[in-house]
Amino acid sequence: MSQFKTIFRLGLSFFGALVLSSCYFDKEGGSSSSSQVSFSSDVLSVFNSNCTSGCHSGGTPSGSLSLSSADSSITGVYSSLNTGSYFNTSNVAQSKLLTQAADSDSGDPHSAGEILATTSSGYKTLESWISEGAFNDDCTSTPSVSLSTDLASIFSGNCLGSGCHQSGGVNPQLDANVYTNIQSAQAIDTSSPRSSSLLRKSLGQDSHGGSTIFADENVANWRSIYCWIKQGGSDN
Repeated sequence: MSQFKTIFRLGLSFFGALVLSSCYFDKEGGSSSSSQVSFSSDVLSVFNSNCTSGCHSGGTPSGSLSLSSADSSITGVYSSLNTGSYFNTSNVAQSKLLTQAADSDSGDPHSAGEILATTSSGYKTLESWISEGAFNDDCTSTPSVSLSTDLASIFSGNCLGSGCHQSGGVNPQLDANVYTNIQSAQAIDTSSPRSSSLLRKSLGQDSHGGSTIFADENVANWRSIYCWIKQGGSDN
């Protein structure tokens, strides 16, 4: 009997060790959601530290490309990059922003040579931003978006009618009690605005019973909804 108890206790100790070990490895090896790279803070910070002093800023910036928000605005910098095709989300490594920063394209050399080594944190920030879709998260041009006025007209023009998101239609219903209905449907995520189903479904990124509402994330009405969520998604 004593021998049985000893074996039983050893078995319990071994099982307990397995459980603790499992918990430890789950904690260490489990996936963790990291926030996406912010254009308005992370990317602009790389530019300010490496590109704007005496080069890509001022009245006559090198290559006619200003990377300083002081020259226009944060969205102005983004527009210059977008218009000049400086990023390629389908072939990130060949993005002109990266090949110029690393001076890695012999056919299109950077006049100032290598600014960011491909192993540098600055280069990795730019690379990650492009791979995540080169999204412009700047909302300074729309500092206060109102649900009751700004978004009501957007919903009215794009989401109501034909049995869609009006009363008696598909949730969230967007013609009355809008804030309550959006909250009930868990359609917005203020901690990660771009992940909100209200936005993703309008782009066709998530399954949506209706048609795609907006062509891309640069559409003004889509950005108004995004900025409202980023500003806290309040009942205003």
